[in-house]
Order: sequence, then structure tokens, then C-alpha cells
Amino acid sequence: MRLNATIIVLTFVGFVLFFGYTLPPFALLFLLLLVIAVLLCVSLVIKYLNRLTLAQWAILNEQLQINLQMPERAWLELEWKYPSMAGMYLGKKISISMFNAEMFGITAPHTRIIIDAIHYGNTLEIRSEGVYTQFEKFWLKANNFYTRQVQKVLHYFGREVVPLKGEVAVGDLEFDRRFYVLTNNAGFVKRLLDPDIRDIMKNDVFTKMGKFVLNQSQLIYTEQININTDFERQRFQKIILLMYMMVNRMERIR
Repeated sequence: MRLNATIIVLTFVGFVLFFGYTLPPFALLFLLLLVIAVLLCVSLVIKYLNRLTLAQWAILNEQLQINLQMPERAWLELEWKYPSMAGMYLGKKISISMFNAEMFGITAPHTRIIIDAIHYGNTLEIRSEGVYTQFEKFWLKANNFYTRQVQKVLHYFGREVVPLKGEVAVGDLEFDRRFYVLTNNAGFVKRLLDPDIRDIMKNDVFTKMGKFVLNQSQLIYTEQININTDFERQRFQKIILLMYMMVNRMERIR
């Protein structure tokens, strides 16, 4: 979660003004020192966690060898600052960045990987199965029932309507059980997710709450995560290689 420095400072000033008229000078001085010490500790913790993140990104960039941007931090700072990197890797443009996004009222760090991809108008979304995907399936089924009835009427008059995108089963029971796939071209997805890619996703890549999206000539992976451990960095290295496998295969199929 991100700390808002402006809110903290304003709260601190209001706190001092409120108690300044009620506390004796010695107690007020002690209170001021205590608040400063707490703010300093929070700043040092943020600085330490940011240093862990920067270290993992530096190791990741040893593999990618692209332009890495490391943010500078002031001595006493209460804001999170994230690195980013971009460049050419294995003949394709890639960018990796972090940003803050709100989830259920809480601001949390997210990491995003973007790789250029030729997709010939096909769309794709892959997520791990969960409670949210079950609710989305129910909504899609309800809407697609209505769409199918409209299709029948329009087809009678020689017209067509594009149905809502729906879940695609690729025929691999374990993969279909663990992943939720949406697309506008089921045939494209079934050719794209070949046995090699599916095996890597089932056995080597743990996507947690991450999501693959193919759109706007880009393959994008986004996850609520801060890469600050060896395990998370190694997991993201596998995700990057998986994305390159997917992009290369897209270029061979239509």
C-alpha cells in the first residue's frame, strides 16, 4: 500500500495545533519527537523495501540487457518510487513497469509486462480460475443466451450479429480447470496454446492473480505484485519467456 505524504503531513500539523494549547511544553516536545521518530522509521522501512525491489530489477536486467530506470529517493521520503525498463529483447520491444492501482479500496503496487505482438485482430485474455471468474462466467452465459435469440431472428432475415466473447476450452482438462480463457476467435486460441505452452503454464508458471491480455498489437501481463524477492523475480523471468513463446507462435498462425 502507498502512503500519501501530503495527508500524513497535514494530519501531523493538525495534531500539533490541536494539542498545542492543551499540553505542557515538555509533553508537547516529547510528542513532536515521537511523531518525527515514527515518520523517520516509516521512511526507512519504505527505503529498505524499495532497495530490495531495485536489487531484484537490477538482476532481472542482467538477463534482458535493456534500459533500466532507477528512481532517486530523498533522505526522508514517504512515497513509493518504482523502477521501469524498456528496450529490445530477442528482437522484440519489451517494457516492464510498476504502478499503483486501487483494489477493494486499497492502493497496491502492480507490475506490468508489455511485448509487441502481431495478432491479426484476434483478442485474448487468460486468467487463473477463481471466485471472480465464476461470477463473470455467470454474467456471460446470461447475456449470451439473449444474444443467441437475437441471432436466430436476424439470421432469418439474412443478418448477423457478433456474439459476446465467451470462455474457450482448449481440450486439456487440467488447463481448462485452472485457467479462464476469453477470446473472439476460439480457433486462434486453440492453435496458439499448444502443448508446450500449456505445460509451462501448468507446471512452471504460477500466475497468482495475474492476467494476460492480447490487444492493440501488444501482449500484456499485469499482476498485483512488487518484485522484491528471488522467488518472484525468477517467476517473472519464466513469465517473460512464456510471453515470447506466445508472441513468436502468433506470428506463425492466423
